[in-house]
Amino acid sequence: APSRDDVRVQWGEALRQLHRLDAAREQFERSLRGNPRNPAALIGLGRCQFEAGEFSPARESFERALQVAPQAW
Repeated sequence: APSRDDVRVQWGEALRQLHRLDAAREQFERSLRGNPRNPAALIGLGRCQFEAGEFSPARESFERALQVAPQAW
């Protein structure tokens, strides 16, 4: 069964695709509170930030994802 953090990431991605960026960001941030090294949550958060025009925070999120899971790239 998927973990609670995985479900939050999947829900966040669904919300992001519906352009509900604030709600999506909340799910990614909640997932990161449970596991700050979750690359999927970091990437999802970065996508929300990028789509909101928050380019510097997005870059930081993507760089963190790269640091915690370089094999995912």
